[in-house]
Parts: sequence; structure tokens; C-alpha cells
Amino acid sequence: MQPSPNRTTLESLPTARQYAARVWLVAFLAALLLFTLTLAPDVLMMDSGEYQLAVLRFPHLDLGDRPADLVRVHPVYLAVAKAFSLVPLSNLAARINFVSAFFGAIAVANVALLSYRLTACRLIAMLSALVLAFGHTLWAFAVIAEIMTMLAALLTTELLLWHCWSTSRKTHWLLLVALVNGLGVASHLQLGLTTFAYVAGLLWLWRARRVSFGFLMLWAAIWLVATLPYFALVAYYGAKTGDWRFILQSATSGRFGATPRQLRPVTIIRGLAAMLLNYPTLLVILAVPGMFRLRRIADPVFAAVFLAATTIQFLFPLTYSVPDQYSFFVPFYAVAAVLIGIGALNIRHRRPWSILLPALAILPVAIYAAAPTIARRANLKFFNRAFPYRDPFNFFLQPWKCGDRGQRRYVTEVFDQLPRDAVLYTSFTTRFMLDFAQQSEHRRPDVLITDDLADLSRVWQSEPNRPVFANDADAKDFPLALRENCHPTPEGLLWRLAPPANPAAIR
Repeated sequence: MQPSPNRTTLESLPTARQYAARVWLVAFLAALLLFTLTLAPDVLMMDSGEYQLAVLRFPHLDLGDRPADLVRVHPVYLAVAKAFSLVPLSNLAARINFVSAFFGAIAVANVALLSYRLTACRLIAMLSALVLAFGHTLWAFAVIAEIMTMLAALLTTELLLWHCWSTSRKTHWLLLVALVNGLGVASHLQLGLTTFAYVAGLLWLWRARRVSFGFLMLWAAIWLVATLPYFALVAYYGAKTGDWRFILQSATSGRFGATPRQLRPVTIIRGLAAMLLNYPTLLVILAVPGMFRLRRIADPVFAAVFLAATTIQFLFPLTYSVPDQYSFFVPFYAVAAVLIGIGALNIRHRRPWSILLPALAILPVAIYAAAPTIARRANLKFFNRAFPYRDPFNFFLQPWKCGDRGQRRYVTEVFDQLPRDAVLYTSFTTRFMLDFAQQSEHRRPDVLITDDLADLSRVWQSEPNRPVFANDADAKDFPLALRENCHPTPEGLLWRLAPPANPAAIR
């Protein structure tokens, strides 16, 4: 096959090689500055609080003897975040949050470099980087403790390595794909879906006699070794419990059991709505011509692998019926940014597109700034209820979290309110940030924080006069047994629970 004009130009021009490193570095530093300036400054609620607490405790995973949620344990992320947390800058929670900013910046830089290598055009590289950096979802996850930006960084690294192979034909690049993807699978099983695209590409190369069977075995061996941080954990608990069926379910779907097989129309609609929030200027439309153009300007194997990975990372979250469905689109947004840039190749130098394209990539900042006010004035009810010191419109519609100390204020005031030796029954929303503050700052060690009704039952049976509080008796998932037997009474930020007549009945 004759190399395409674009690939020949990219490989032969000294300026392309000269600017490649600069493109990556400039994009990385710019994105890192953006994410650092808008970083969440302290403790966080919900999943992010759980990540902060897990990093604090690592390498102790506290999974118990029969863990039901191994799929939510991400040992590679935890190890990397632990290393970052040891750097004596800012507070511990902010250092853990910064890990997401770091990997988010790598993802943006990888996208810029891949777009540049494919097009030899700095404007296209800039456009792809801007689309990803200012998109709502990656930005939102780049400023809190989360794993999704690491997945975007790993996936774009894998595709960069595939492109390095496609332009050099040196198979060591493919062995590096095995290493990075294996680590990606050990980080989060979502990247394991893309492994199937890579294996299909390798099998095609083997049939075409461009790699040997021995090379395939070496690739598989490297991949398996790289996945050991996770699969060794699974094997350990499988052998320990002897219940391999239970452990394999725990390691693949966990307690929530959400799978793409639960597909409903509302799941697709919700996923498309999340994409609209990420692409409010509809630049994603350019990804369609980008897909067709990629097949003309790139090596056919690389193009096939890239488009297969893109399709997989689009369909999986679109059909994944979980409350935080929108978060699983982050890897797709990273690869889609490359296609958007390529799709703009034909119009990049035409006026007014040369100015309009970068402007449309930056415009979401203004849209996200105005969205909470517009939604509030329109009396739109996106959220079930408010939370103390958190404006739900700002919290969910604006990706930046700089200056948001509402969650720290809540933690401080809750600990200040609780009497000595109190028990606090918490929801998933607040449990982890309270635990994190208590354990990392040694605050109120006399307070028992729990989300287990059995703990409350034991306390009431052994210490009936011990004060017991709940953080949110208004929540729809607040246990009915507590609501009916303990007569929750508002008291400051909390609810006081009266001892039940029959503590043993609390389950």
C-alpha cells in the first residue's frame, strides 16, 4: 500500500518532528494550569470522598473477608494517588484531587499530539486540545478525586503508541501497547473493552504475516503481567473464599450489578443528554467527517483500531444503566476530540472558520458560567433536593470547583455540633468525607461514624443513653426502620434519633 500524503508529509518534514514535543508540552502545561486553577480545594462528598479515603488508607484496602465490590477497587490509581499525596504541598485532600488534574492534562496533551501527528497542522492540534479541555465532563473530573481522567490518559497513550507503530513499523511500540493497556485494565475494567479491538488488529497483522505467532504470545504475556495488580487481588480473594462465582461477580459487576444488558430507552436518552452538556456548541458533529477522513490519511490498521476503540467507548456508556452514566463517557470524549480536529481539516483555513472553530471550542466556558442562573430562573428541577452549603445548579452544571469550600464547612460544623461520644449514621453522600477528615486530621475520635444499621442496634442495646444522630433523615433512601422507630428530630445540620423501643428490630 502506498503511504497517504499526510503521513508522508508528517514523517518527512523536519518541522513536524521538531514541533511534536513542543505541541505535547504546551498542551500539557496549559491544561495542567487550567485544571490546577479550578481544582477542588479540599474534602469532597460521594464517590470523590470515597477515593480520597481509599487513598488515605492505601495500601490497606479494608475489603473484609468477602468483598462484594472488587470492581470498584482500582489498585493502580490508588498507588499513584498515594505517591502524589506524600508530596508536602497544600492539604492532603487537594493533593489527591490534583492527581486527576495531572492525568487530565496528559490526556489533553496526548490528544493534541495525536491530532498533530495525523494532520501535521498545529491549528488542528490546538482545536482538539481545546475541545477536550473545555468539555464539561473531562474538566469536571479533572478537578476532583476521580479515576476517569487516568482512563483518558491511558487510552490516548495506547492510541499514540499504535500510531507510532503505524508510521515506523517497529513492533516494540505494540509491546508498549500491551503494557499500557494491561495497566489500564488493572486500573479500571472499562479499558479492557478496548483490548478486544487491539487483539483483533494484532490477529489481522498475524494473518498478513506482519507479526509472528511468537510475538502474539509475547504481547499476551506482557499484557497479563501488567494486569496483575488487579487480577492477583481477584485470585487472592477467590482462593481465600473458595466462592469463585461470587468473587468473579464482585470483580466484574459488583453489588450494583449494572450491565449494558439492562438497556432501556431512558438510558440512551440520558446518555445523549450528557453528551449535549459536554458539547453545547455541537462541535461533535465534526467527528463524523473526521471518521471518514481518518481512513484516508492514516494506516488502515491504525484507523480500524482507532475507530473500533472509539465505537466501543461510545456504546458502552450509552447503554450502561447506572446513576453516574455520564462519567463513563470520558474516554470517548478524549478520542472524539481527535476526530473533531480531523473533521475540521477541510475548513480550517476558510474564513470565518479559522476564527470560529477555536471560538466554538472555548465558548462552553461562558455557557457553563451562565447555565446555573438560566436553569434557576427557568425553575428547572434537575435535582431532587439541596444539600447544606451546596448550590445544586452550580455544583452539577459548572465543571470548575475552585473556591468551593462548602463541603469542608459542612464537615467542620457537623463535628462541632456533635456531643461527646456521639454516634452519627450517615448516607453515601457524606460518609467518606467525614471519615476522611476524622482519620486524616484526627478530629473527634470519640465519634462513631457508621452507615450500618447493625452498629446502631448494638449501640442502643449496650449504651441506650449514647446520643445518636443521622445526617439526612429526609433522604429518600433513609431506612424506614429508623424513620418509624426513632422519630428523627431536626437539630442543627443533623437529625437526632431517639432510642427505639426494640433495638434488636433495627435491621
